[in-house]
Amino acid sequence: MRHWNTLQRVRWLRSVVVILAVYSVIGASGAMALGPDSAEGHYSTLTRINVSNVNSLGYAWSYDLNTAQGLEATPVVVDSVMYASAPWGFVHAIDARTGKGLWSFDPHVDGRIMSKVCCGVANRGLAFSRGRVFVASIDGRLFALEARDGTVIWQTDTIVDHNRGYTVTGAVYVADDIAVVGNSGAELDARGYISAYDVNTGKLRWRFFTVPASPKGPFENPELKAAARTWDPHSLWQVGLGGTVWGGMAYDPDLHLLYFGTGNGVVYGREQRSPRGGDNLFLASVLAINTVTGRLAWYYQEVPGDQWDYDASANIVLTDLQIRGRRRKVLLHAPKNGFFYVFDRRDGQLLSAEPYASVTWASRVDPKSGRPIETAQGHYSKEPRLVFPSLVGAHNWQPMAFNPATGLAYIPAVEASAVFWMPQRAFVYKKGALNIETLYVWPTFNAGESGLDAQIAKGLPPLDELARGQPDPTLRSYLRAWDPWLVR
Repeated sequence: MRHWNTLQRVRWLRSVVVILAVYSVIGASGAMALGPDSAEGHYSTLTRINVSNVNSLGYAWSYDLNTAQGLEATPVVVDSVMYASAPWGFVHAIDARTGKGLWSFDPHVDGRIMSKVCCGVANRGLAFSRGRVFVASIDGRLFALEARDGTVIWQTDTIVDHNRGYTVTGAVYVADDIAVVGNSGAELDARGYISAYDVNTGKLRWRFFTVPASPKGPFENPELKAAARTWDPHSLWQVGLGGTVWGGMAYDPDLHLLYFGTGNGVVYGREQRSPRGGDNLFLASVLAINTVTGRLAWYYQEVPGDQWDYDASANIVLTDLQIRGRRRKVLLHAPKNGFFYVFDRRDGQLLSAEPYASVTWASRVDPKSGRPIETAQGHYSKEPRLVFPSLVGAHNWQPMAFNPATGLAYIPAVEASAVFWMPQRAFVYKKGALNIETLYVWPTFNAGESGLDAQIAKGLPPLDELARGQPDPTLRSYLRAWDPWLVR
């Protein structure tokens, strides 16, 4: 989450150290993924901790990850060893029974990378496969480490242009014999893509770009030629356009499909980014890629022409649901934009899209076209608008879980709004730096650069006027239990 002060970060650090000790108990099944398997349900089938003995849990141990930065990664436990990634791309191997450190890995990142960091030097996780730990550093290097002692087996640079604002904060994902990694930097001037590397050698297998380089190419993957037609030819191509892949992935080994979401566009305001409109593929979309060929199997754009920073980067969950008397292989997604989506993961057919939080940028998602029906409230090009959800979303990077026993998804949801408006100035591209033109504040923040008393907010209408007829703008957060199939 953005704009955390030091105290908030320290509190988060303390909480995660405790979580490490708890996870050493529930994660000892040898799970090798964050979720803890390729379906990424974030649900444990272990039963030794239950309602009859949970009150007996107590402090076991703690391990200092030696950072004051925010921690956003779930540890992975294999054979009683916990592997925890930390900001910058550090890795710690810990005896999950005692909390004793076994080894640690320092990627030795040049601190000058901070000039390209938008929202912190977070690392969202590592992967374990074939006796190796896979992790990416903030500067974009992918490492394969020997799980026994942390020795570097191979490393490779995943960044195509270090003069742009690329960083890597997302978790590495292993699908069969490839390690897949995306990137961050859509607030700067990154052009999104994912890269797949051979887990044994580190050799690049394939790369898939998520937005075109220009209306005339080059089209590194054939799908970009069609995507280019959804952009104004006079779009801000020099800015990279965003669509980065920094969130959770999931994999269906039977279909050989890797699923991931893409991020926001840059700049936010669609009238600036693509003046004559268009959906701007593949921003804010869910994509399914064949892991053998690297080609697109299907896609669904959750926010056509995104202008609210509504990344589709929240974690993806794969499961089976009984729908209208038929067992369907589905993909569940609760992204920033406030709608909970259910897709048939074989072909991307939209099965359901219902709001799980306050939403005012769209009234609904049309079930036939699959498109959101945008509202006037969501359009801020002419005047400031209070819009739900805010830029941090109704659900961000914090993983959603799905319990097949209850049939419910559990979402760390946020009820929050933001006031968006456009500055009265011409856009000037800043290479390798922040290129967000849209102005925004959180209306119920009372201090700092993000609240209504911030300097940039001077001259805005009062909150009671901005919020008239809208949901309560008071910031709230919940753990929300959600039935993915409301009509059974």
